[in-house]
Amino acid sequence: MNKQRFAVIIVAVIGMIAAFLPWYKILQVGNISGISSSGWFTFILFAIVIVLMLRKNLREDISMGISWSVTICSLLASFVVLWRIIDIWFAKEGIFDLGGGMDHIPGSQVMIAYGAWIVVIAGICVPFAAYLFRDRSFRRV
Repeated sequence: MNKQRFAVIIVAVIGMIAAFLPWYKILQVGNISGISSSGWFTFILFAIVIVLMLRKNLREDISMGISWSVTICSLLASFVVLWRIIDIWFAKEGIFDLGGGMDHIPGSQVMIAYGAWIVVIAGICVPFAAYLFRDRSFRRV
């Protein structure tokens, strides 16, 4: 397998695993995993990245079309979680809804856990891994 594809797959798997890690810490409830809110969406986006990496010839670098698709999927996963983090930050004064039966929680009791930050970092690192580990001698039009 090509080193570029392998690096992107490793980062995407880290993003998929982070969907099951704690994203929120609520004082009265405890840790809430990402699957309780938008974790399934990010899991599916990282799964799409892995499927795109496993297509066609595994010994060559990815084409520009697949590279753009992978970039869009991973940055969208990162943006969704970052949007939730910003939403929690702005809801410190009011009531916050996590979805999935977790409604009407005071925003001051919700804190961001490490799983959400791992998804954001993994979503940003996927395009960087695709760029850094490409074969520099091979040029595509």
